[in-house]
This record gives sequence, C-alpha cells and structure tokens, in this order.
Amino acid sequence: DQTDENAFHYIVLPHNHLGDFSTHLIQARDGELKGCFVWHFSNCRASRARAGKPGKMEDMIARRTILFAAWASPFCFGQLKAESVLSGRLVQGGKPALLTAEGKSIGVAGDDPTDKILHDARLNGRVFEAKGRWSGAGAFTIDPIETRSLVVLEGAKRSRVTYYCDVCSIRTYSPGPCMCCQAETRLDLIDPAAKE
Repeated sequence: DQTDENAFHYIVLPHNHLGDFSTHLIQARDGELKGCFVWHFSNCRASRARAGKPGKMEDMIARRTILFAAWASPFCFGQLKAESVLSGRLVQGGKPALLTAEGKSIGVAGDDPTDKILHDARLNGRVFEAKGRWSGAGAFTIDPIETRSLVVLEGAKRSRVTYYCDVCSIRTYSPGPCMCCQAETRLDLIDPAAKE
C-alpha cells in the first residue's frame, strides 16, 4: 500500500501522468483525493515557475482533471440512493407487497431468487424485514439475495429464509425443486448468524 501511495504522490502527480486517473479516483475515496489534487496542482505550479514556462498544457490538464472529478464525484462518493430498511407483513396476490405497521401497502421486488421467495405461498402473511432502496412512491427494491437482505421476524426472533432437501441434504436460498433429486424443498427458517 505504501508503495502504491508513493508512486501516486511522487511519480504520477508531479509529472502529470494521469492516464489511469479513474483507478486512482476510486482508490482515493477516503479523503485522499482532495489532498492529492491540491498537492498535484501546487507541484505543477512550482515546477512551471522553476522552469520559467507558461504551462498552458498543465493548466489544460488541470482543468480537465477538475471537470472529470466533478463528473465522477456522485459515483465515487455515494450520492446514489441510500439504503433503507422496510418492515411489514407479506401480502401476495399479483405483485407482492409488504403491509407496514402504519397500514401502508408497499410493493416489493428484487432479483429472481428474491422474487421467488416473495411469491412462495408458505410465506404469505409472515412479517419480513427487507434491506434495499426506494424505487418510487410505494415501491421498494430489495437488495440481491447474496447480501442476505431479507429476514422473517417472529417477535424478537430473526430468521433467514432458506429451503432444504431432506433427501440430498442440500440447502438453497429460493424455493423450487432440489437441484439433485428434483424433490420439492421444504421451507427452513434459520438463524442468520448460524454457520451454513
């Protein structure tokens, strides 16, 4: 890490080698980016003053760098939709929805495995907690299944939705036939902290 930082500060910035700028922009997300640019621009001005050159090329590169940083900042600094948590009773029939404690019906959707869970009749009427993002008024998109963003709430107990084949001892994360014997898997709610 120290070698990479030294290369960025002592080779790339002093010589205006910003060809792989996007890589450094992403790596420098934790406050390093601003410091690097301030150091870069002051170093370019100092080298121009030493050389006695007007430095039009350096000024043009500096302007382009600033414009690129302004364009890329929403992507790199999390100006996208914030993650939210939604709790409610699953209501099926057409498009699945979570009925909140306030009585609001919020349409929910997710990736294919999550959608299969939301359409599983064995889970109809259960209380869920879902992590995801609001995708409009009355619509919520649940994060992908691999992020473990969907849990069943039973009082104070939290359970992860899984499906288990008793014949093959295979656990899956969406309903359907076993990938081995093709027998129907059973609903198996497990502790989210349990080793799988």
